Amino acid sequence: MAKADLSPGTTGLRPFILLVFVLLSACRSEPDRPAQVPAKPVTVQAGTIDGPPDKLTGFDAMVHSVIVNNKTAARDLLDEGSFDVNKTLDATSGWTLLHLAAQYDRPEIGGMLLQHGAKINARNAGGRTPLGIALSHQHPQMAEVLRKAGGTE
Repeated sequence: MAKADLSPGTTGLRPFILLVFVLLSACRSEPDRPAQVPAKPVTVQAGTIDGPPDKLTGFDAMVHSVIVNNKTAARDLLDEGSFDVNKTLDATSGWTLLHLAAQYDRPEIGGMLLQHGAKINARNAGGRTPLGIALSHQHPQMAEVLRKAGGTE
């Protein structure tokens, strides 16, 4: 029986084995699992001055919910988990949702943000933490929530 030459650059078993492996890998099937229907995203209606309300989702809806103190929408949006709670509001300010909650004195929403992983001592572009923002705006309840969670100035 002749021995096959399997060195690189020759024809033989190696290309055939590789082809079989690739084909079998492509045909692998996953176990049956029910089709997952994506949940309808949480939407928040934001009023406008000169037209119909805007429908906001995700991070934009959360920003709006913090500003208008919509705790129900905030809870639903956080539970949905469609955005990073530590995302900054824009590219330059460094403000997070927790900074915004501190500025607007939203202790309940701030607590929810913390439960969902908001960084307690995130610093904005000016070096201020959410606790520093709450104290400078004289929001004692918000400051207390942040202190209890380990917030520093």
